Amino acid sequence: MSSRASAAALLFALAGLLGACASSSWLERADDAFAAGDCASAVPAYERALWHGPATSRSERVYFRLGLCYVRPGNPLASASRAREAFRQVIWGAPASDYAMAAQLSLHLLDRIAELETTTAGLEARLGATEPPSGSDLSPSAAPAQAQPCPKACPRERTSCVTELKAKSDELEKLRRALQEVLAVDLKSHPPPGARP
Repeated sequence: MSSRASAAALLFALAGLLGACASSSWLERADDAFAAGDCASAVPAYERALWHGPATSRSERVYFRLGLCYVRPGNPLASASRAREAFRQVIWGAPASDYAMAAQLSLHLLDRIAELETTTAGLEARLGATEPPSGSDLSPSAAPAQAQPCPKACPRERTSCVTELKAKSDELEKLRRALQEVLAVDLKSHPPPGARP
């Protein structure tokens, strides 16, 4: 082997080692931020860990946690579409893993939440209680078309609308809590490195 080929091989190995170290460092930062509930810091750190490091067996955990961060209440980076994308990466990359099953459940919950948000927005519009939502990324972007108001002259129909709205709102809150419980289960099952049991 020529000295040039040896030098190139050494540089290539060194670059890989440095990339792995950078990836590991970003992953530790991300895990610490995730464990602390700081998704605004965890998201960019997880993205850098994925960018710096080769695909590893930890990628499914990273994508899964990215998805959870994107649906975490209070996260300024919240995005249902990015959460779905991250959960799909888990399913595609490791279809037989525990993370893939949890990602499938999370996708189902996100879909049902979006459906209920549309339904409750329509009921609220019918009741005249609120204006239909302008459309955040975590809720449907289009309000129901021309919702017919519940007639004030017909208390029975109005009561029916109120009852349905209450039931749908309660179900929506249960689903949101279930999605957050997935986060808690992940932290209990896979604490960040260095975390005390």
